[in-house]
Amino acid sequence: QRLAELDVVLALLGGDRVYSNPPAAAPFPYITLGQTVNLDWSTGTEDGNEHSLTLHVWSRADSGAQVQAIIEAIRTALHNQVLDLEDHHLVNLRHEFHEARIDPDGETMHGIVRYRAVTEPAQQAAPRVALSFATFGAIVAVTRATGPWPCDANHVLAE
Repeated sequence: QRLAELDVVLALLGGDRVYSNPPAAAPFPYITLGQTVNLDWSTGTEDGNEHSLTLHVWSRADSGAQVQAIIEAIRTALHNQVLDLEDHHLVNLRHEFHEARIDPDGETMHGIVRYRAVTEPAQQAAPRVALSFATFGAIVAVTRATGPWPCDANHVLAE
């Protein structure tokens, strides 16, 4: 089911257009991976991390409808989903907020989406590891392949 939901996101984007840094001539619409914040969420007995994950949706459509549709498709694909992560257990993945606005250039619609993920080591004996940018890519595209993806300016994460 998640694969179908991810396919809806990719269809709205017109293909695999999820980037860490978009190419200079990237066609609209596309998604970029934004800021991540990692906080210790350990208890007295268990290790854990809280991660704030930000996605940016970019569109040049005439209205905000395209950005809103992409944001809703992302929410359907990720909010409260159970995802398998290597070496970690995803406690929860929740949509925190989203907004859409016209960028200062006056032509580009910019959607901002934030998710909160809580993870704990798969085995409590494992060392605590913050959610890396590559692991975030895995959460976004977990149904496309297994393992983390390299992130560079010309690499699309959702291959």
